Amino acid sequence: MAKSESCNHRTLKVLIITQSVNPIVSAILKAHVDVIGIVESAPRSYDPKHLFSLGRIKFWINLLLKPGKNLRLSAYLKQIPYFLFYQPNGVQLRKFVEHLRPDLIVVYSMSQLLEAEVFSFPIFGTINLHPSLLPAYRGPNPRFWIYNNMEQRRGITLHYVDRGEDTGNIVAQESLDLPLGLPCKAYDESLLKLGSSMVIDAIRMLEVGEVLPSEEQPRDSPTIRARRLSKKDYQTLIDWQELSVEKIWHVFQGTPNWPDFVSKPKGFWLKCKNWTLCSYSLYSQNQERHPVATLERMREGSYTLHCKDGYILLRARNSITQALRALLAA
Repeated sequence: MAKSESCNHRTLKVLIITQSVNPIVSAILKAHVDVIGIVESAPRSYDPKHLFSLGRIKFWINLLLKPGKNLRLSAYLKQIPYFLFYQPNGVQLRKFVEHLRPDLIVVYSMSQLLEAEVFSFPIFGTINLHPSLLPAYRGPNPRFWIYNNMEQRRGITLHYVDRGEDTGNIVAQESLDLPLGLPCKAYDESLLKLGSSMVIDAIRMLEVGEVLPSEEQPRDSPTIRARRLSKKDYQTLIDWQELSVEKIWHVFQGTPNWPDFVSKPKGFWLKCKNWTLCSYSLYSQNQERHPVATLERMREGSYTLHCKDGYILLRARNSITQALRALLAA
């Protein structure tokens, strides 16, 4: 039996498309998969024609401030061909893929859809990890909407890429409970641990000549599209007069940029801080109430965020990263 498996084994040439060095990339590289190329998907606001465009500056600042997540540097050190993909250079991406001739493309965290000429090129197609239980929450921002809808389950799906948005046939799915107030970092870590195993298992199956499962998705999703949030959304999605402090605290735990929902005290220096959500408390019967969606300073580094029936405890500390972002937004 071992001899038969050895005869059927093939080395799979894999191309990765993603953003930054993330757990999926790390798991594939540690598994000694033959990664023949890495494509980094630039943010949608990245504009190669304008050297000082906001999107481009943010992109390079993030690379400089987080060298451990620098995909270009990681690819260079491992001598893996690298390509930066942004919206106008689709033709160059197609040529890059055709030149490398991958057997399989693995996608995780991409800012735009792939053209058919790219995702259909590999002999085993293109698979994508999506952080929801498809067909629910198709789109680029499922985590916020899962938290916002107070879902009790979360999950991750490995599926084939087709012309639609997260509509391709499902290869594998895993789900977990979603405890109330689970921080988004813990949420992502647990899902990506499952996702990493799913991707490696799929690659190993193809290497020994097995066929991946392929379950067709329903045409329609049971949920709304998990769209990105605009600046206007941050002003309208949270109904401070109606929502309980418990729900707001839970939603904010799943939203890294939750401070955009809040009317912070005036002052540039407050924008230069890194904010951390702590616990929440209900107002006592005789406790003084404050206007909702406002911050009150308690002591150095400690604040309360007020809701209709209680308040959320916050901590703030100075952050070079936030200071640079505040300067860019000024």
